Amino acid sequence: MYQKLADVTLKDGEQVEAGVIQGPDADWADRLEKLLWHKGDPWNWQNAQVLERNLGLDAFFYVLHRAGEPLANIMTIESQGIGLFGHVWTVPAERQKGASSALMALQMQHFGARGGQALFLGTGYDSVAYHMYRRFGFQSVEPQSGYMAYYGKSQPAFEEYYFAPPTDPIDVRIQPVEWTHWPLSVPLFLGDFPGIVRCVRMQILGRQ
Repeated sequence: MYQKLADVTLKDGEQVEAGVIQGPDADWADRLEKLLWHKGDPWNWQNAQVLERNLGLDAFFYVLHRAGEPLANIMTIESQGIGLFGHVWTVPAERQKGASSALMALQMQHFGARGGQALFLGTGYDSVAYHMYRRFGFQSVEPQSGYMAYYGKSQPAFEEYYFAPPTDPIDVRIQPVEWTHWPLSVPLFLGDFPGIVRCVRMQILGRQ
């Protein structure tokens, strides 16, 4: 499903359209998969899955486009208002025009309007991208880390809600890994908790 968000004027004066595609969307799937094909696997496979199948996730692809041809993208994969932020990409010939910053402003506004609670990302520490994300409220999860978090309210408020103990301990149970665990596991993997081992099978040791 496509929703127009705004008309955006780039630094060179050209006006393009900004919109968000919520997967699955058969009409946009091929265009977005081609735009992001440089990512390689497993990301190409993940993109195809969320664009072509209903996996119980909220998959949002924010794009700038000319008459349906995308030139810039930002993706969030969410569940219960908690999401992974990634695939920030502008076609090389379209860079230095303010595309990513303009698109991110609309994406963050849309996330907030939907009641988004937290977003998490990974990038190079002190990179150009790192400083752009900081301008929109992301902060490193620990000093000199490229892993960053954004909270709709505050980190303490989010963690108090998200890690609240169950009212009935019997309700705690082991489950098979599902697609919805993809974004929902990130607060646990990146959280400032005692211990090093976060996920043995995925070799996630420490905050990552």
